[in-house]
Amino acid sequence: MFRASPQQVKDSLETARKLSRHYSCKFPEVDYDEFYSISQVAIAQALKTYKPAKGKLHTWVSHYIYSRFHDYLTREYKKQKNILIKISRFAYFYIEAEK
Repeated sequence: MFRASPQQVKDSLETARKLSRHYSCKFPEVDYDEFYSISQVAIAQALKTYKPAKGKLHTWVSHYIYSRFHDYLTREYKKQKNILIKISRFAYFYIEAEK
């Protein structure tokens, strides 16, 4: 099992901070803290599955963080889309009832 040095962990946390800041600016409806907590979980998962023979740790951690952000945003988009569909159906029935 891979054991990260303190410097590698520090670099991973810095990467998480930068990516979280970038995504919170890109998607202002989601708080920075939400992205940062997602990136923390991603770092833990990346450290568990990292294999040094496959490449650099920074690349592996960045990939995990990007992937988790994408998954989160996709889930949130689907939730919002479903809510909008329900609201639009309700509004349609409300308008029909008013006629």
